[in-house]
Amino acid sequence: MRCLLYNLVGFISIFKVIFVAAKTDEKYPDFPEPLTKANFKETLEDGLHIVEFYSPYCGHCKHLEPVWKETWKQFQEESKTLKISFNQINCIESGDVCQEENIEAFPSIRLYNKDGLIKIYPANGDRSVESFLKFARNEAKNPNNYDDASLESKSVLLEDVDFVDMIAGKSKEPYLVSFWPTDEMANVDATGVEIYDCEDCSAFRRTWKQLSNRLQHAGIKTGHLNCVKYATLCKHLGYNKLTKKSTFDDDRHPAVAMVLPNKTTNNLFKYKGGFSTESSTYEDFALSLFSNSKLPEITAGELKTIMKHYFDFDKNSIVPLDKQNIHIVFAYDPNTVVPEDYDVFEYLLEPLSKLTNIRLYQSKDDILEVVKTGFRYFSSQINYNTTEKSKFVTPEYVTMSTLSQLPTFIMFKDGELTPGVFHGYSTTETRNPELIMKWIKENSLPHISKVDSSNIEHLINFKPDLYNTLSILCVGEDDPNEKEKKNMRDKERVLENFITAHYDYDYLRMNHMFEKILKRREKKEDIIKSLKEKNADARKIVAAMRYEIFHEDSLQNILGYMDLEDVQEILEQITNKPLDRNLEYGDVLIIDKNNRKLYVTKISGDKSSPFSTYALKETLLSINMPEQSEFTVSSDYLPLKIGRKSNSGHFWKRFIYVIIIIVGIYNAYPWVIRTVRHIKTNKAYKAKRNTEGLLGHVEKKA
Repeated sequence: MRCLLYNLVGFISIFKVIFVAAKTDEKYPDFPEPLTKANFKETLEDGLHIVEFYSPYCGHCKHLEPVWKETWKQFQEESKTLKISFNQINCIESGDVCQEENIEAFPSIRLYNKDGLIKIYPANGDRSVESFLKFARNEAKNPNNYDDASLESKSVLLEDVDFVDMIAGKSKEPYLVSFWPTDEMANVDATGVEIYDCEDCSAFRRTWKQLSNRLQHAGIKTGHLNCVKYATLCKHLGYNKLTKKSTFDDDRHPAVAMVLPNKTTNNLFKYKGGFSTESSTYEDFALSLFSNSKLPEITAGELKTIMKHYFDFDKNSIVPLDKQNIHIVFAYDPNTVVPEDYDVFEYLLEPLSKLTNIRLYQSKDDILEVVKTGFRYFSSQINYNTTEKSKFVTPEYVTMSTLSQLPTFIMFKDGELTPGVFHGYSTTETRNPELIMKWIKENSLPHISKVDSSNIEHLINFKPDLYNTLSILCVGEDDPNEKEKKNMRDKERVLENFITAHYDYDYLRMNHMFEKILKRREKKEDIIKSLKEKNADARKIVAAMRYEIFHEDSLQNILGYMDLEDVQEILEQITNKPLDRNLEYGDVLIIDKNNRKLYVTKISGDKSSPFSTYALKETLLSINMPEQSEFTVSSDYLPLKIGRKSNSGHFWKRFIYVIIIIVGIYNAYPWVIRTVRHIKTNKAYKAKRNTEGLLGHVEKKA
């Protein structure tokens, strides 16, 4: 056990620990004493509590001590307002409490409310003052962390035969099922249940109770299955880690899977998104999968509403910024669609279950006409500058963008005015799940992404061949510059202008892409004309006529927004060079993904100037299409320290292939040599036999 090792290290340095502790206490004279069995439960009764379980002989705990005390000191005032505190428990003096809470390693940091454990701070999480403060603030704002004592779990105990019946198609309702390393948990709420070697299980029981209540309202039932009792079934499902009472695996936690009703095949879907104690993660997985399996109808009017959604920072808005969805519509003609056209959905459900923000629909309305309407909305929004000539997307570009046979797939994103069309020119494409999923994944980002330390590297490395820049708007709960804030209409106005600048750039990008296609078409026509004038072979002419013009759609820009309080952490994550100023509300980070550069600027390009949509558009142009910009890209940038992941992956794949070929040639070489020698020997032998004897040459009879 790690805790035993820590204790050994601690005993060796016991006098040093005591000396440092005494010195530290002088700086924090009011630091509270650790909780004990006498006051632990009583303390939990009021508010939220982040508790560090530690040993005074643990080297890691000693290293954390000054950080923990400094966090406590800085958070004292906020603690009273947010009703969340930092506490400690000494597991040497209060071993009974630590045993009851299943503490397996030191230090262990956990979040509690009056009902008990809520979640465990990640063992690999950053243990700095800033990270602990951020964790406390976020958890204080999370409504899921408060009183749920009145809730009773709706999850039912499943036997192995029950689960086998479900996947055999006998269930009439969808089930979200959890799998546990125990043999005796009849009820998720029950106390005193022994769950073997699973630190995360205590917190997840609370998560599962919340889930069972939420999903009940959506028509989804929940169940739990004991894997130690039904080891054969769990091993068959691939949950081998959960079947033993004891294990040396520190990464053991409950598993989750979804079973769809009234289906005998392709009805079991394992959750593969990584373990979490956030109920929303599994809720999105279940709701998305169940909804997509039903393939509900959607109308043209509903899709127009989705396109025109106005974003704001109100968490109670119709579509909050952090809850955006992508709507994939199967557009069909009821007079020509056939059952075989729907077969592809059997193969889309599983890969789509990994993208919980995707919703599948079908519609018999004229959805291609809705797409054209979106381009008209788009043209209206980019004509914000009265000093410029009127701008509109050319009919030829719209026609090219909407060219597809029915049935086909069309992608609508919350708040985006330019839907994407899957260009299926035959049933070969529209019935190909791999091709459809490739298109969906290339466009799987929401219209505007919430950016934080967990996804910044993913966004930077996301499809760099299609998306060349990432623009991030800095926002926050409070604007530190009140005078500048009064010069803006409000926070939503900033976001609206940010999106408009993106559209304005995208309009010029569309024209640029269309011009490249026109040039390729002209070149193709010139080649065909030249071949005809030279009376070339008909096959060459036909081959030239059949040559497909590649419709390039690169140089796209990803939109994102980021809380000001996250800026410093993200900048340290992606670049080594510090900023020369503090960022403010309305500042924008523009990342040139291919050249690995980060530009930091007020949208106007000038700290003292008011917000300028035009300037942001020109900045994007100067990076992506400098020949069309009135600006010159700034030489003041921060180099990114993170590399492009995809290329390194391809390098190692190619390296492995080369090694395999070399080994194959090396092993085959002796066999090749023997074969060549055998052939030469046979030829020499036949040559010797092919001579005239005493009777002369004898011809073979036919």
